[in-house]
Order: sequence, then C-alpha cells, then structure tokens
Amino acid sequence: MRTNKLAPMMIPPRRETSDALVSSLLGNVAGCIEILNNGATEREQIRARSRAVCAMLHERRDVMVSYLSHRYGERNRLYDGYFALIDRAMESGNDEVTRLALESLLQVYSAPFASGDDFMAQYGKINSALGE
Repeated sequence: MRTNKLAPMMIPPRRETSDALVSSLLGNVAGCIEILNNGATEREQIRARSRAVCAMLHERRDVMVSYLSHRYGERNRLYDGYFALIDRAMESGNDEVTRLALESLLQVYSAPFASGDDFMAQYGKINSALGE
C-alpha cells in the first residue's frame, strides 16, 4: 500500500500565485530576449560604421598616395634626368653643362616640399562640398 509522502506542513500553491510567477518569469525572459536583440542590432550598427570608416580611410589613403606619387614623382624624374645629364656631360668632358646640371639639381633639392596640410585642406573642402 502506498502512502502519501507529502509532509503534513506542505501546502500546494494556489493557482493564481503560480500563474503570476509564470507570467513574471515569461516577462523576464521576454525582456532578456529584447535586450539581446537590441545588443545584436547595436553591434551590427557598430560593424557597419566601422566598415564605412575603414572604406573612407582607404579612399583617402589612395587619394593621398596618388597625390604624393604625382607631386613627388615629378621630382624623382627630375633627379633622374639631371643625373643622366651629369653623366653624359662628364663623359663628354663638358664642364659647363656639368656645372649647370649640378646647380639645377641643387635647386630642385633645395626647393621646399609642398605642405601636405594645403592638400588636406583642399581635400576637406571637396568632401564638405560633396556632403560626406
């Protein structure tokens, strides 16, 4: 024969109390899910902003490299040309051409480099005009 093993002091919970507990628990779970979803949305927004900033930085880098290559590539070609001229003048023994080529080379070397600040200021004006 089976006996009821419930302790005489245990009183089963009322239906209203258990419904309130379940409802509260479900509300808490729903709140946690909402927080997780909002966190995922915010993380995706951060990733999207990060990708946009990286793309902008790569674009600016490409523009700057192109500018520097164009601006200072010309100076490099001048150096190469003057050194070639000096070599030919020295081979032919033409001291006057050698002297003029060396003076010109020194002028190119002594000329101040253009400030990158000027370029970046102009680049900023272009960006603001485009609305970026």
